[in-house]
Order: sequence, then structure tokens, then C-alpha cells
Amino acid sequence: MIIANAIATQQGSFGAVVKLQDPVTKAAVSPVTLQWTLTDTTGTVINSRENVSVSITAGQEENIIYLEGDDLQLLSGESGKRAVRRRLIIEATYHSQLGVNKPAKTVLYFYVENLWLS
Repeated sequence: MIIANAIATQQGSFGAVVKLQDPVTKAAVSPVTLQWTLTDTTGTVINSRENVSVSITAGQEENIIYLEGDDLQLLSGESGKRAVRRRLIIEATYHSQLGVNKPAKTVLYFYVENLWLS
């Protein structure tokens, strides 16, 4: 199971804290693999951010996915909207009491505010 929290601000930086949890013991576990994809709600990949691997440090239970710059851009056709919805698709594998290399996947939705609309 993946637990993710995030707050987004356009033209700033966005950090999604990702923590895996053993579904049996509820204890935090370190990921074996962790990757993410950033899309709009129709599945269009933003800024070529598809299947981006996160470097894993052994024993590290929290990992942060950073988005900034063109990751937080508005696509053509979105300029008239006050805010646009994005999807951060997070996939991982981990070891737990249920076995090794168990898969985990979640989608974190967030909004990018259009700062040019008053």
C-alpha cells in the first residue's frame, strides 16, 4: 500500500512524499523499486515524465517525488482555466509478510493553478 501526500503550486515546486506500508503489520517498509508518471486527466504525459525511476536508499522509508518548472506547465487549450487537474501515477515494489517484490500502485490527483488569470 502506498501513502502519498502533496501540496502543489504552479511555477514553484511540488513534492509528493511517498511512504509504503506493509498491509499486514501496517509498518513502514522501504521500496525495492519506485517509479512515477505525470499526466493530465486524459492520459497525456506531461514534460516527458513517464516511468521515471526514483533512486532508492536502503532503509529509507520515505521518498519524495519532486516536480518543478515544465512539470507544472499548462497544456495548449488549458490557458483559459483557473486550475487544471493532474495525475501522478506512482508504482512500487516492496517486501512484506505477504512475500517479496509485492506490487503497489496509486494515483495522486492535484491541481495546478493558472497564475495568469485574476
